[in-house]
Amino acid sequence: RSKARTRDVLEAAGLPTPRHRRVRNLNSAKDAAERAALMEDFLAAADAVGYPAVIKPAYGAAAQGVKRVDSRAEAVAAYEEMARSVTPGADSIFAQGTELVLEQYLDGPEYDVDLVMRGGRAVFSSLTDNKPTREPYFLATGSRLPSVLPEAGQRDAISLAIRSARALGLTDGVIHVEGKL
Repeated sequence: RSKARTRDVLEAAGLPTPRHRRVRNLNSAKDAAERAALMEDFLAAADAVGYPAVIKPAYGAAAQGVKRVDSRAEAVAAYEEMARSVTPGADSIFAQGTELVLEQYLDGPEYDVDLVMRGGRAVFSSLTDNKPTREPYFLATGSRLPSVLPEAGQRDAISLAIRSARALGLTDGVIHVEGKL
């Protein structure tokens, strides 16, 4: 369920993934010196990823805690905000972990692929176009089914979703994959 692990596995499999870095949550610091070290690590990660970027909890759903940042100052403010909001006390999903992911912002049309996998084969697939999200928090605004993407684009998106599921070891079950063109 970790977005950080998902990014790492897809990258290792040679599948397209945005530039990204795992970052420890500031709330894991035990003292001021560790907090300063975490901030230094975060700034190095931000420099490596570049701007615009997206900061998000490694665990979570429904775009909770996800934010676009366009500058170093915005990134620092969002990182500090997440120290307060990405905690098990704020939402029980963060009991799985409070690690964060900082990743390259990708612009373009967004889509969802839903798969039913059995024995490593996709026995059903569906592609839905997403309407543009409201940034900087990526709030959903709607979707369209059937997709209006050209057939070749739909095939490519579904193929990438299947290869991603396999790379992640997801061979049986219902799988939801989100992507951008």
